[in-house]
Amino acid sequence: MSPLIGGDDGLDVFVPRQPTARERERTRLRAADVVGLGMALGSLMVLLAAGAGWFGWLLT
Repeated sequence: MSPLIGGDDGLDVFVPRQPTARERERTRLRAADVVGLGMALGSLMVLLAAGAGWFGWLLT
């Protein structure tokens, strides 16, 4: 089935299909993975900042 609806007059309308349940679940997992990755990178930045602060204190 073509996603275009219309006649031969060149005024076709594109109708996107709805995502399946599996595609929605895959998207939801990807969003959760992005959030988890952001939290992990944030924790790493905090640890690096703490290490830099400790190293700066060590040099004084």
